[in-house]
Amino acid sequence: MVRKFIWIGAGFLTMSLITACQNDNVEDSSLDISFEEVEAVYHENTPPLSADDYADLTAYAQILFQNRLYLVDEDDVQEIEKWFIRYYIQREEFQEDWELIEMIQLAEDRYIYEQAWRQYAEDEYGVSVTDEIVERQARYNVQVYENNTPALIEGMSAGLDKSLEEFLMVFDRDHAERTVIWQRLIPELLEGSQHDDSEYMSGVHLREQFDQEVEEYLNEIGEISLHKE
Repeated sequence: MVRKFIWIGAGFLTMSLITACQNDNVEDSSLDISFEEVEAVYHENTPPLSADDYADLTAYAQILFQNRLYLVDEDDVQEIEKWFIRYYIQREEFQEDWELIEMIQLAEDRYIYEQAWRQYAEDEYGVSVTDEIVERQARYNVQVYENNTPALIEGMSAGLDKSLEEFLMVFDRDHAERTVIWQRLIPELLEGSQHDDSEYMSGVHLREQFDQEVEEYLNEIGEISLHKE
């Protein structure tokens, strides 16, 4: 069965991907590629939601999801709920026309994809990271935001009834992991690129190239077909 997959909007992804480029505790790839290119940063048309707005959306998303647990594999509930909350906030930020059932499907597909691209990066490019490295990145994110917390992070933390540290170290840990994996994956993608043109050496192109490879990988193993919008 073909399912729709959508890269989650950047107004939603926490800024850990941006600040990671400045992290002295993580190896610098010395490449002229910013994570603003790899993961698009805040959408310029994003409406100005407050921390209270994000808290309310987060809390309500949890209720909606918990009332539909019968639709989800019980072994994957925690991770799928995380992505459902993120997609629910994205829907409200960008006025997406998604039904609740569709968002659960998006969350399930995203969970599958997140597992797949990490496994593919390790199998195909030999890129993986230790828990210690991810922990260090997550703690760095806590230091960055503890005195200047964006409304999104403040609100989601409150909506989940978590401290800033709990949110960034546990709920948002997957973003810290993505950051450090990509820092190591980009040089491998550059080395394996068949193009010398600078247009094809940009972070955006490398990301598109990698996404296509992962899509083919998922099709080969019979999971899902991805369609990015």
